[in-house]
Amino acid sequence: MTTILHIDASVRGERSISRKLSNAFVARWLEREPNATVVARDVGRDPPPFVTEAWVAAAFTPPEARRPD
Repeated sequence: MTTILHIDASVRGERSISRKLSNAFVARWLEREPNATVVARDVGRDPPPFVTEAWVAAAFTPPEARRPD
């Protein structure tokens, strides 16, 4: 079974050409392989949180030594 990771990154929303192209690609793929799984992420509308130095330091800190902040 195929899994497609569909990532949209444009902040232009419905005016985005790349969104239209990628949506058309996924739709066409699903016509040929209807059981494919599509995992969609929209980093243009819902960006991941900014990675800071504090976040990186916490990632390398043992869980028992981490602070709530």
